[in-house]
Amino acid sequence: MPAYPTSGYKNPLDWREFLGQIKSRGIIISFTLAFGMWLYVSLNGNYSTFLSVPVRVVTNENQAIESSIPDRVLVEVKGRGWDLLNLKYIQKNFECRIDLSKFNQTSGDIEISHSRLLQSLTALELTEIKNINPDYFVVTLGNVDSRDVPIEPDIQVIPRQGFVQVGNIELKPNIANVKGYSKVIREIKTLFTEKVTLEDVFKKTKGRINILDTFNQAIRIKPRNIAYSFDVQQNCNIEIKQIPIEVRGGQDAVTNRLTPIRVNVHLEGGVEEIAKINHGDIKAVLDYREIINDSTGILVPKIILPPNIKLIRIEPKFINHYIYKSGLLN
Repeated sequence: MPAYPTSGYKNPLDWREFLGQIKSRGIIISFTLAFGMWLYVSLNGNYSTFLSVPVRVVTNENQAIESSIPDRVLVEVKGRGWDLLNLKYIQKNFECRIDLSKFNQTSGDIEISHSRLLQSLTALELTEIKNINPDYFVVTLGNVDSRDVPIEPDIQVIPRQGFVQVGNIELKPNIANVKGYSKVIREIKTLFTEKVTLEDVFKKTKGRINILDTFNQAIRIKPRNIAYSFDVQQNCNIEIKQIPIEVRGGQDAVTNRLTPIRVNVHLEGGVEEIAKINHGDIKAVLDYREIINDSTGILVPKIILPPNIKLIRIEPKFINHYIYKSGLLN
């Protein structure tokens, strides 16, 4: 039977499928264009919305805010859709900036009226302000005081597996000056940094961090941003053998017998810190008063270690204490 070539043959069903795909794509493109035109036309219209606007009160060095002030005001604005979309979801640089620094007044009440609030709104020039809530409040100024307080880090360090943090987190500077209303200043004992978690750390690390401000503009903090640093090293374990037991606080009586007189200690720390350890840096100490007051026959020595070294265990765990009486060993 003769063979006939089929390379140029097309199944009519393939053309129907192709035309169907074109129609489907055309429908999607048409819908997209229609939606885009509708959105463009709609956002060119005027609308109203509410914005939560942060309040910032600016004072001079001789002014201290005594009263509580709202941290935000709710502002109803009207404007073009595009402008409102930009303000609500993109730009967000608006604020209510109340400048008291040019006032000579350093005590008493300052009224923040509706008109002053309107004048204090920034970055809302392209909109019409319909309403503001609250539309009035009072700022009370009190006596100014200042002091230096310590700063504590609120930084959580999570080292990489097989690594360990060596020592504490260092802050520079570790003291800040706080200035403001005297009653509040007297109650401040410590400042903290902002909370940060650092993960997968495997080396010495440093950076900068802000001091946490929870005083709602009532206190001026200097500096507001400080440096931090800490060390992370590869974790290392070591066993130090034959550490002699030392008795401190008195001379061990001949009637007392301690056994064993040496212990082994298992230590953990950063590889660089472990490398610095000498045999004489490790002390196993018993207090003489514990020996003479002992009634159990079991004592636990105190292990004194270099900085940044952790005790895992001691072998043996206890020191046996025997007492000779009338030539007998009890």
